[in-house]
Amino acid sequence: MKHILYCRFLKCVLLNMGSLQYLNANVFSQALAVITRRQVNMIRNEVIEKVVNTTLPENIKQDIINSLTERYLINIEKSEVSIGDSKIGGFPHLPKEYSYPQEETFYYEFVAQINLSELVENNIPHFPTKGILYFFIDDDFNVGNVNSKVIFIDTENSNLEIKTPPQNKRSRCESFDGRTEHTELRLKFLKGLTIDQHLIDYIVNEYLIKQDVKIADFDIEDFYTRDQICGFPATWRISNSEWWAYLTKMRFGSLYYLTLDYQLENLKKQNINFKVWVNNKVDELITKQKDILVKHDRNAYIYSYWEKELEDLEFTKQNLNDFTDDLANHKLNSKNWRQILSISSVYDAKVRFGDGRMEFFINVDDLKNHDFSNIYCHIYG
Repeated sequence: MKHILYCRFLKCVLLNMGSLQYLNANVFSQALAVITRRQVNMIRNEVIEKVVNTTLPENIKQDIINSLTERYLINIEKSEVSIGDSKIGGFPHLPKEYSYPQEETFYYEFVAQINLSELVENNIPHFPTKGILYFFIDDDFNVGNVNSKVIFIDTENSNLEIKTPPQNKRSRCESFDGRTEHTELRLKFLKGLTIDQHLIDYIVNEYLIKQDVKIADFDIEDFYTRDQICGFPATWRISNSEWWAYLTKMRFGSLYYLTLDYQLENLKKQNINFKVWVNNKVDELITKQKDILVKHDRNAYIYSYWEKELEDLEFTKQNLNDFTDDLANHKLNSKNWRQILSISSVYDAKVRFGDGRMEFFINVDDLKNHDFSNIYCHIYG
């Protein structure tokens, strides 16, 4: 009976994560202790048993089992934050010899810091097990490709101190107004499992809605992306965050919707030459972007973004034929991108970007080397 009550309690905790409801610190610690004692492998076996007992097709059951991936759900607490603790908002706790991240005319806004030693039983492939990850963004306007910075530092807490932004420079994140040293909240973590979000969407749409499929005790809502470390990015059925990250980092972001699998399948069914079609589409985008620049004042706040979009479009056009010739390999390479953090707005911490979700991605090869210098970030929602 005690075991059943704990399972129900954990389910309640998991479902509350996505809405950022603040749990009592002692209660959350109890949940964390349960996870630690039982071990994730035991939980994995229980999930597999529940999947097997559904009436889903055998191939779908196997896809779910193969997709099971570890993640750390994030809980936000209104409790004291000590130097080096995981937290969101406020100002970062950086080593004394480090300066606050900045560029020539602006500084980066601090989002969160994750003390990796707080991730109990961290077995996520290639993910560091100690040190601190710091997450910063430059501007929350360009939501499809947020200029961001992630810093990984392996140091002792005794060497850390609060670093404030430089007074002689400005922030370009208008929605982070009101930030102070005290607008910070403690982060705690609960280890759990998730599955590919595309697979969830497919199951819901094809089996739970259209067909009378019984899933018994297997509650698929428990596996949706929430505020979390690692796991799968939040997405919709036709979206592919890894492909988006890959294209954007290579300056081919305009090709995203033009190269989604469903789009390629539709062109093939209609016997349309993809290379000719995509070249024409990019030409149209370049023309539209030039019109935007002509019609607007160069002093407009977002004019520089429009100029950058045109530069990327022209770069895409110049390299388009080589890219399309090697499209299959590009698709394969994009699968090397992994989510490392997904977080929603936390208004009490002055980390605000509407109803969306901020997601940070890294290439697996960089993750293996603990190199966080080439990060992709977007605000998705």
